[in-house]
Amino acid sequence: MEGSCRGYAVSMFRLVAVAVLFCASWAASADASTIGVYDDPDAAAVALAGADVVVLRQPIGARSSLVAVPRLGGKPVPVLRVKDMNWLAERDVRRLAASVERVALIAEIADSGGGTVEWRMYSGPPLGPIRVVRTLAPRDQWEPVSVDVDGDRALLVEARPENDGPVRAFVLDSASGLVPLAWASAAAAPVELSGAFVAAAMAGPNRIGVLDLATGAELATIPLDERERSSDLSLAPDGRVAVATRAGVHLGGPGLAPRLLPGTKGLSRIHLTDTTLFGTDKTGRAVSVGTGGGKPTPLGPPTNVLLSTAGDATGYGWIANGCARVAAAPAFAVPPVMKDPCAMTEIAYAYIASTTLRGRTIDVPVGCVAAPRGVCRGIAIARIFEGDGKAAASGRFAIPVGKSRNVKLRVTRAALAVFRREGSGNLVMDARIPDGRIGAGADGAAELSVSLPGRD
Repeated sequence: MEGSCRGYAVSMFRLVAVAVLFCASWAASADASTIGVYDDPDAAAVALAGADVVVLRQPIGARSSLVAVPRLGGKPVPVLRVKDMNWLAERDVRRLAASVERVALIAEIADSGGGTVEWRMYSGPPLGPIRVVRTLAPRDQWEPVSVDVDGDRALLVEARPENDGPVRAFVLDSASGLVPLAWASAAAAPVELSGAFVAAAMAGPNRIGVLDLATGAELATIPLDERERSSDLSLAPDGRVAVATRAGVHLGGPGLAPRLLPGTKGLSRIHLTDTTLFGTDKTGRAVSVGTGGGKPTPLGPPTNVLLSTAGDATGYGWIANGCARVAAAPAFAVPPVMKDPCAMTEIAYAYIASTTLRGRTIDVPVGCVAAPRGVCRGIAIARIFEGDGKAAASGRFAIPVGKSRNVKLRVTRAALAVFRREGSGNLVMDARIPDGRIGAGADGAAELSVSLPGRD
């Protein structure tokens, strides 16, 4: 079934993505190397492939697909279509990865009831052809849980579906095909591959280890609290590893004593380059900081809907509220060659809200998350749930960034008659926003119940 459970998954995905409802304003000049490259509300995951950005699209009722977009902007090129692929509902999953030479995608194929029919790993050059290189059926009792790419090599990690079950891993390349890593296990679970090294989640004691790819020998260790299970890490070709923990980002590696980088507490989805640490802060905003730590530099607007991040040696990419953006590492900063396609304004609705009809007026809370000039402007629109799609009420708003306001909506006569006949109303929220879109509460996920005065 194409798009099964998509509406529910989108709502849940957006719900868990809301870390902080209202964020600080964004100045477009915060980092001149940050540009938007691909705007699509169906964008679900991103990976960097040299001069191209690879984006996974998962539209409602249609096949999922991979498209390659020039990193400095340009026409997207479809490179793969996958029928009946389940929505990637988990946050922070590593199911899409890429390099200049290879892209890899883990796809869960579903039946009409949403049950898993097959797991597939697709791989090939970023511009194609991309083919199925491995399949697993539910009866196999193994599931692919993560993938990583380094050059022509792909790291595939599989696990039993039960909690704390066994783990196995493979390395795929053009010369040798799929080769198992003999040392991989639940106590040494590979996460990321770079050069001759692998970063792995280690047990007994709990830690992140930098291992020799060939032998599994542990060359460096980042200790973790026993209650902390972190696979939010980034491995450099020289063996340095950055690990996000509750205390901040720790940096270590062979011959390098682990140290906590100042100013990095709260960073997640991290990526390490030669001189720069990228990540997202508590607001979901992409930031950068030098590898010595310090005050993070904002790279783009705040968002309540951060779906995916990725990095390579030259920068960092992310999907924020349906738009893929890329920030270049300072040494590679270049101006964009075309207009930024991303929506610049983002508003947020509460998922559940209520109001009381006053004459022909109702109100709804609206939050301004991001706006290029400091104020979100537009028209809030309420539609009758499961109705004909026509606006039941609407009202203009002008809300400063980082603030929330109750916006008054005027109810149509037709909707008023429905409310009076039914004794109440059930609406879903929409909006018209110049150069903008709804973030949290989009796709009909924000519901507004209307009660009438004197009615229970």
